[in-house]
Amino acid sequence: MDHWLKTGSVKNLKELPQVSNTKFLVPGKIRKYSEEYLCHGFSFITIDNIAKPECVICGEILANSSMKPSQLTRHLITKHSDLKDKDVTFFKRLIENKNKYAVHCMFGEKYVHKINGIPLSNDTVSRRIKDISYDIEETILKDINNSELFSIQVDESTGVAQLAVLLVIARYIKKNESVEGLLLCHPLTGRTTGADIFHAIDSYFAEKKIKWSQCCGLSTDGGKSMAGCYSGLKSRVKAVSPLIKWTHCCIHRQALASKPLPADLKDVLDDSCKVVNFFKSRHTNSRIFSFLCEDMGSLHKTLLLHTEVRWLSRGKVLTRLFELRHEVQMFFEDLPFRLSSKFNDHEWLQKLAYLSNVFLKFNNLNLTLRNSAVTIFQVNDKIESFVKKFWKTCIENNQPEIFEALHDFLCETDMNLSQGIKHQIVQH
Repeated sequence: MDHWLKTGSVKNLKELPQVSNTKFLVPGKIRKYSEEYLCHGFSFITIDNIAKPECVICGEILANSSMKPSQLTRHLITKHSDLKDKDVTFFKRLIENKNKYAVHCMFGEKYVHKINGIPLSNDTVSRRIKDISYDIEETILKDINNSELFSIQVDESTGVAQLAVLLVIARYIKKNESVEGLLLCHPLTGRTTGADIFHAIDSYFAEKKIKWSQCCGLSTDGGKSMAGCYSGLKSRVKAVSPLIKWTHCCIHRQALASKPLPADLKDVLDDSCKVVNFFKSRHTNSRIFSFLCEDMGSLHKTLLLHTEVRWLSRGKVLTRLFELRHEVQMFFEDLPFRLSSKFNDHEWLQKLAYLSNVFLKFNNLNLTLRNSAVTIFQVNDKIESFVKKFWKTCIENNQPEIFEALHDFLCETDMNLSQGIKHQIVQH
């Protein structure tokens, strides 16, 4: 005991034999959990604010120092060697089942169904969408290969995001009935020439083992990239399938035929779009107009926006504007607009009523043409009967009842159709 009572400083700890083997504990590094560790079969549990790896198979909790791939893999191979080749989705399902059992024990079966409706993974929904899309695609491809012949309709358009999208719709025979389905939706990141469109379709056909010799029909619009005789999609498809029959889409043709208008009617259409844009481009005007329509008990509370891409919008926009003409006129009393005087002009309103009626009839025709069960012969009959309507004769004989909105407006204002407007309608 004498050496313990010696005074003075201790210069060397090695001189003290009793404490020569003493270890000084230094706090180690606290490891953090990474999502990559789930590939090795480990999630984590927090104990005393320290994350510790927990095996999702046996539930064993390891020390924080084992939070590294080599240690986790060693545990998986040593104790669960039969599961070492499983992918990460297997371990995700184990975690989901474990959570369900915990909910069942603590809250009962009722809450288990609610938990089942919540995707626990951030890619569950996207994975299911991909699985559904893949299944639908495989079903369509199988039906096309089983059908002796099929035809395709091709369209390319650019959306509001400036992304060109190629759509290919296939029509084929299934159980002695004509069936159609979306075959391809492909983004065109580069140019949209006939060569680019054909390359996208041809690559897809080659990948899915679809034979061009089975394709008997091609329907497109009249654009140069589609219907070009030398470099368009039409000529390139005919080069690989000479017997294919090309048709100009009837809806595209009808849309082109309905665009030319007499000058005065074209001005009414343009002014109507400007009025609608006056409301739609200013949120304050749109809100005030909505409150005004609500106070007046109107059938509608807002105007509709016209876009060339949506071929039904023109008739709907004009019809809605004519139906809300009184509300628009009252709105312009407090907030003048350079076109506000148009709603006090009865001749201008007569033209608007006519346009709303005629484009509404165009919309109804187009909707009947889009029925999947309609054949080309029925389409031709519908268009011919539409063209042969006796509207012209009715207008010339002062019988505007064929146009409901125009007739109601004339009765409301106790007016007759002016000769100038009559001439424009007959010309149109």
